[in-house]
Amino acid sequence: MTEEMKPWQKGFELDYLKSITAEYDHYNSYTDSPFAQFKKNNIAECLDKGSLRAIDSAWVNITEAKVRSKITMHGDTIIGYKEPGDVIIQNISKHTDDVIDYINSYADRNCWLFGWAEDDGFRRFAESCNFTYVGCKITTFAEIYSVYFRNSSVSFEDREHPKIIGEETVNICKCVFDTIDTQKLREELSQVEVEYTNHYSNYNKKGAWSAISLRGYRPDASFIAKPVEMNKKWKEENDTWEEWECEDTPLREKFPYVNEILAQIPTDRIERVRFMSLAPGGGELSRHTDQVDPYLGVTDGKMMRLHIPVITNPNMEFTSWSMHGVKNIVNMKEGELWYLDIRKPHMAVNNGDETRIHLVVDIEANDKCRRLLGVS
Repeated sequence: MTEEMKPWQKGFELDYLKSITAEYDHYNSYTDSPFAQFKKNNIAECLDKGSLRAIDSAWVNITEAKVRSKITMHGDTIIGYKEPGDVIIQNISKHTDDVIDYINSYADRNCWLFGWAEDDGFRRFAESCNFTYVGCKITTFAEIYSVYFRNSSVSFEDREHPKIIGEETVNICKCVFDTIDTQKLREELSQVEVEYTNHYSNYNKKGAWSAISLRGYRPDASFIAKPVEMNKKWKEENDTWEEWECEDTPLREKFPYVNEILAQIPTDRIERVRFMSLAPGGGELSRHTDQVDPYLGVTDGKMMRLHIPVITNPNMEFTSWSMHGVKNIVNMKEGELWYLDIRKPHMAVNNGDETRIHLVVDIEANDKCRRLLGVS
């Protein structure tokens, strides 16, 4: 018996849509969310609109920009603008010579090209089509698109794209900072008996990640969240959350050496200060970004995240992905100060036998803070 045609199929047989979906197995292997996967539902929609083209044994989705719109790396970090008439090329199932020839047939148009940063084949493909790398677009699901642009062959001038400061390109780095005496930090920690609060995030596998607050958005050491990051239900239940301000908890005064460290950081405002714990034996924070916080960044007034390892081990791995999709695995040493851009994909795994504890500080960015990164 023939299955009833569903409205979303747009008149296309299900087997046909499934066969095209199978062509996107390689493309979909780079996705971390159902929203970025190119499957039968959006395939049907693109076929209906006429944007999905069959190029010999491959498929390409080609559209045209109707209005001016910005392309952001994350948050309000703008890397380019789609202008009316620009051609947008994306969702390429295979990087074949036929697809290269087809894309080159648009040489007289300004073209944008989108693909996965972690797909080396896509990078080579973009270069073979004479596209120039502009930047990346990082999704809230920790996916990284590489963004390329090619000027029209009939244009009289090359389009200029917004310039971003060098610190925006940093995903993780050891800061230029004096060594910190972690023995003093451990002594202060040992004198305080307080239960760590399990972190509320969905990337906290098996509840391995927990924290206590020295400074936060409630006068309670167990409240470790930032209200703006919380979900709609929580905000409805705490309808005054927008009025909450960052303040010290009773724990702050019990850590005089922490206060000495904070006084050395060249910032005009310190936001949250927390000790964050990651359980041993494979305790994991899975790959994610923290883009839900709109105040993150390295430009003036934005918030930068700093890590100070207090207790760690050689088998503690912190992984961060660069804007080019390059995986950086580091073992932060005790007494070091590290910057982490949590708008970019990152994860942590404690394969050691001892609980890892970091002092994590959010600071307001300024020129002196940016110099900690050693970029300029």
